[in-house]
Amino acid sequence: MKRRLVKLAVLLTAFVLLPVRALPEAANTREDQKSIIIEKKTFPHLWCYSKKEGGEVSEGEMNLYFMDDGDIPYVALSEYMDFLSKLYSKVKKADIAYEIGIDAVNETNRYFIVTRPDNKSAMIVNSGEDTITFTSYNAFSQKPGSSALVTMMDIPDPVTSNIDISAIIRQMSDAPTESSEDLNAQMAALLTPPDPAAEHSLFVATNKLFNRRGEILTINLADYSIDIVCEGDECYLPFQTLNDILVCPLYIEYVFNGEKVIGDVHGGTLIQEANTVEPADMSETFAMFNFHEFCLFMDFFYGLKEEHHIDNFMDYVMVDTGLFANMTSTKPIDFDGALAGLLLQDLDDGHSGVNQFSWRCGQDNSLMMLSMMAQMGYSLTDRSRAAKTFGEARKAAYPDGVPGYEEIGDTAFVTFDSFTFERDPEEYYELEDPDNPKDTAELILYAHRRITRPDSPIKNIVLDLSLNGGGNSDAAIVAASWFTGEAKIALRDPNTGAETIAAYRTDLNLNGVTLSNPDGGAERYDPGDSVSGGNYRLFCLTSPISFSCGNLVPAIFQQAGNVTLIGQRTGGGSNGVLPATSASGTLFQISGNLQIATVRNGAFYNVDTGIEPHVRLNYPESFYDRESLVEMIHRLK
Repeated sequence: MKRRLVKLAVLLTAFVLLPVRALPEAANTREDQKSIIIEKKTFPHLWCYSKKEGGEVSEGEMNLYFMDDGDIPYVALSEYMDFLSKLYSKVKKADIAYEIGIDAVNETNRYFIVTRPDNKSAMIVNSGEDTITFTSYNAFSQKPGSSALVTMMDIPDPVTSNIDISAIIRQMSDAPTESSEDLNAQMAALLTPPDPAAEHSLFVATNKLFNRRGEILTINLADYSIDIVCEGDECYLPFQTLNDILVCPLYIEYVFNGEKVIGDVHGGTLIQEANTVEPADMSETFAMFNFHEFCLFMDFFYGLKEEHHIDNFMDYVMVDTGLFANMTSTKPIDFDGALAGLLLQDLDDGHSGVNQFSWRCGQDNSLMMLSMMAQMGYSLTDRSRAAKTFGEARKAAYPDGVPGYEEIGDTAFVTFDSFTFERDPEEYYELEDPDNPKDTAELILYAHRRITRPDSPIKNIVLDLSLNGGGNSDAAIVAASWFTGEAKIALRDPNTGAETIAAYRTDLNLNGVTLSNPDGGAERYDPGDSVSGGNYRLFCLTSPISFSCGNLVPAIFQQAGNVTLIGQRTGGGSNGVLPATSASGTLFQISGNLQIATVRNGAFYNVDTGIEPHVRLNYPESFYDRESLVEMIHRLK
């Protein structure tokens, strides 16, 4: 293992001095450095980056490199960054032109500095110390053109810019005005941000955006016995390591099964191609790498480490000798079974779990998945029991199924058991059968039209999330902005400290107007896009099953203050799902590093413990006796 003596000042110096240059000999030169034999092999590369049915499968080739006749696949950094640029173009419809500079200490110790010219962020790979440092990890992973540092994959990226007050002061001092009226006019012009509503889209991010950049992030691979290999002007890192750090956050899963490299969108079917080869055990070296890589991924991307009182996952696993033995076993079924137990029983957070056992196991995944149900922790078991109780109570009240939209007197009930978004935003303007809603956005568009129709009797609106276990964040934004006019999403990355507050509006009356600055003044929104204007009393039903996005929406309502929450404390789930793969080919997911928060007095607080209602309902039956609920709502003042 290489000694870690690198200092922050050295890294920042390297970042500034991008051209190749020679540095003085350093004390961290490894005297025992031996020549490494690097073998290049080319494999078929299959990928599909579209969730849509019938998404195009592309074929190509990918070079992998193996050190000293080993079986751990590496990639050349220059080739990988070109691959990542193409992947970004496919997934986020945005191009990134990475640049790589080199600062050489000696033949085996070099700084490879990968920069993004569009936002000046950098990833610095130190081959001598086996470290990867990000000047701003969140900026390095940011979609080009977006202003939000922390945003979930399925939430539209804000494209507005923060106002640079210092630049405004400098500009005004360079062109002094003669009157207070001129000064006010100049200030107003400079402070008026551009109108982002130029594109005809269902979503729009408002000009209100807050970012906190966060800290420099260093990932010390040496702590996980993972080597970075340097040869001349090329740097080689494990394929799995770079995928974990840079690709998993794009909701892309990659598996190498010894014969081909397969990349697929999270939840896609192409990944099943990995199972077309014969099952295989792991070598002892690969099994240890598989374990160490898992620990690295969890240490830097599991968003609830602090809440679970875990300092690092290597110590957490090693203290349990049985767990450690299974997670370092050469038998893939041992690793997969232990992983399932760790995620479902130990972490027990509602988001973490195994989605598909490794191709190496060579067994029926469905049977193995069923066997994992016995490993659920107390929280998952309690939520499952509560879901059954609430489900039975609703079925007793609505034996034929609860309608998505229902009117009882002057009260409208809109029910979602999950948040789904099945179309591209622009497609909602061309709905041929809008009265037959098939997803969250369509149902809200339908309900909005019914509630705001001429001579409508509706005075109260109840959003029923009592059996809502989560879903897509973009669909949740539609629901939240419908009630609040402007859905404020507060997100933080607990690993870097980066924080973002962004606000979104939705064109729910489909008139193509979301923001307008008719006189060049302050931004405005179309009142017809929301029911928050004061003519309706707004309510939301929550229960312990209201989880993930079913917890996000009540959190937004609590922050907005214009919605009365009725029911029981929500089930929590503050961190977005992050898909992942193990080096051995197991597909799993965790509560990731993007954390939903509420903001009080400028500070961020996560909402993993749930949101407390304003009015409590003690019995599940009370949630679905809607006649009584309407009477209770009338009594509330």
